[in-house]
Amino acid sequence: DFVTSINVLHNFYNYDLDKSLKEIERVAQSKKNTSWLTLSGMSVRGSIFFTGSLRANVFIPGGSGSGFLKKADTEGITVSFIMNESYDFVIVGAGIVGLTVARALSLRRLGSVCLLEKEKKLGLHSSGRNSGVLHAGIYYPADTLKARVCVSGAKRMFEYALEHGISVKKTGKVIVAPDAVSAAQIDVLYDRAAANGVRIEKIDKKQLKEIEPEAQTFEKALYSPDTAVIDSKGVLQKFEEEILGLGVR
Repeated sequence: DFVTSINVLHNFYNYDLDKSLKEIERVAQSKKNTSWLTLSGMSVRGSIFFTGSLRANVFIPGGSGSGFLKKADTEGITVSFIMNESYDFVIVGAGIVGLTVARALSLRRLGSVCLLEKEKKLGLHSSGRNSGVLHAGIYYPADTLKARVCVSGAKRMFEYALEHGISVKKTGKVIVAPDAVSAAQIDVLYDRAAANGVRIEKIDKKQLKEIEPEAQTFEKALYSPDTAVIDSKGVLQKFEEEILGLGVR
């Protein structure tokens, strides 16, 4: 199935909803074997969510695929309309960012939330297919937003995993230098970690071998005892369970 969301209010005809819906209906009715659910009388604010097999001109907002002319490979069009009511917030994409934004909005009771996802289940892309590393906050300069978010976020995610039974483990991490030039960066990262309040140790070759026998370095390395790994799909599943309980559609 070709699945996408079309932001009709912001991407068609300068915010003109009537023209947007008429154009979508015109394209659909021009195709053979068309099954179309009437859009008239629907209350829509934000995004329209379509599922099914599309061979039509649609707008895909954002990302490298952004543009007006994008066609599916299958013939005919089958449209399912699920947004027949208004929402205060519509979030496109149920990856880790979309899920956490939906959760934050719901916990703050800022309004009704609808979360749209094109896939049939969560975690089929980068949010569920990654190393699962919870970085301690070594790499970013002090007093930057990335440093603050990484350090505090890693601690909060670790605690969340323990609280909700998600697999997580503090494995630690070593950072090595393959040559003399990169060895200078060891000192830079050490200073950044210290400034960010991250536990970090500068170790020699012997200490490195004790921690990770297969690793090699030029003179010195860093050891981060608080770097952890987490079940990223487990996080997604728990967030989904939580936001559904909070009333997110």
